[in-house]
Amino acid sequence: MSRVVASRGMWDAARRAALAAALALAWAGARAAEPEPVFLKAPADAARLCRTLQPAGAGAAVGRAQARAEAAERRYRLVVSGDRLDFEPWDEESGLRLAPRAVLLGAARSLRLWMPGGDDLAVKAPRAEAQRIFQAKGRGKLSLRLTFEIPAGEAGETPCTQAPSGKSWVLAVEPVSWEYLAGDQVLARGGEAADEPVISAAEGARPRVAVGEAVGAAASPAVRAALQAAIPDLTACYREALGRNPRLDGALVVEISLSGKAGPPRSARIAADSVGDEGLAACLDGVAAKARFPAGKAGVASMAVQLELAPAAR
Repeated sequence: MSRVVASRGMWDAARRAALAAALALAWAGARAAEPEPVFLKAPADAARLCRTLQPAGAGAAVGRAQARAEAAERRYRLVVSGDRLDFEPWDEESGLRLAPRAVLLGAARSLRLWMPGGDDLAVKAPRAEAQRIFQAKGRGKLSLRLTFEIPAGEAGETPCTQAPSGKSWVLAVEPVSWEYLAGDQVLARGGEAADEPVISAAEGARPRVAVGEAVGAAASPAVRAALQAAIPDLTACYREALGRNPRLDGALVVEISLSGKAGPPRSARIAADSVGDEGLAACLDGVAAKARFPAGKAGVASMAVQLELAPAAR
């Protein structure tokens, strides 16, 4: 999970502005760590969950009521079969949405999902991505990986009921994040996963680095240009970090203390970090400390360095 690391003490206006710029650029944002979702794969997994979610009743043991409460608080994940995932026509503004007639079957088709909130599992997919989803469905390769929570209900209600046949279950869900897949390849993401890269570096995505506007007492376009000139070295740092974690992305704020003379800065440090990789932060810090800045006003300048994974050209 992403996190923000801020220096101690008081922040001046320039530092706060740079931090805000970095966080606006960072895709993942800062979130508290979530436990790994429970993966529902087999019919036995679905049956176990649904039986646990049944109302405990007045005379039930305390342990059963506690197990039900704990199960209702967890997040779950499953893979939905793509053969009954029908879509609305693609729209440039809203992207791609499920049609009301779509049927969500998971856990080896033993669990049918329904969404009380009427979520259409939309993805802001451009036309080319939407077309790949349609093509994957036509080839029988499409699936949906869905992470969800159990919606809160009235006391005594059950979010899961057994089908009349007794061989399957119907579960109410509240979607959290979702990914449309063709085999193992992610085609599009939605919900909390919408800002994550569609593919990782291991799957062919390419690292891309951009330097934001300089802010602070010593900021100028020339100061930004000096750090931009180091983008090949910044990219090398990013590429090395992707070897450790192929899905890293986000933004960092580099704070430069300038002497006013041409040459390396007095000091450089990472003032904010939404990526959370210490090796990457140290590498970027080292590149900034060796960059040659122009003569100008002495003082501090801060710049957001945006790191993102860009899909390779198809």
